[in-house]
Amino acid sequence: SSVASAVFQGVRALQVNYLNWGPAELEVLLRVLPQCEGLVDLQLGGNPLGDTGLTQLAAFARVGGLRSLTALAVEQTEAGDEGLCALADAMLEGHLPKLHKCWAWGNPRLTPRSVGKLREAFNSGAMPEIGFIQFNSGDRVFQLGDETDEEDEYS
Repeated sequence: SSVASAVFQGVRALQVNYLNWGPAELEVLLRVLPQCEGLVDLQLGGNPLGDTGLTQLAAFARVGGLRSLTALAVEQTEAGDEGLCALADAMLEGHLPKLHKCWAWGNPRLTPRSVGKLREAFNSGAMPEIGFIQFNSGDRVFQLGDETDEEDEYS
């Protein structure tokens, strides 16, 4: 209906944290998101999306679905290298050009491969407005950026 379309068009922030959503629920959400033309903040933290979900999100970014996004939260989503690398590749390819903040901590299965990809995405220039990417490697949390381009470690 026109009312539903008007509501979705006005959505700027969508917080669907800790709803126990997996890839199937994310797939349904990704069918609706194109109607959210003003979406700048997408928070998916705490949902068991895994690598499949983050790969779906990266594919959605590749078809222009996240071009206006300035904040993305995918912390504690049970993602590993495959999912975070897919997301980092979408960043590197310029599909999240307005991204300013990305939270990806709480995904302890990351290895130097995905950590390197996130660093590469941060430093690439493909996201000119990027302020920080926060992630963890093992039990250490790292943040690339913020007020400086230095890498800070938080224990």
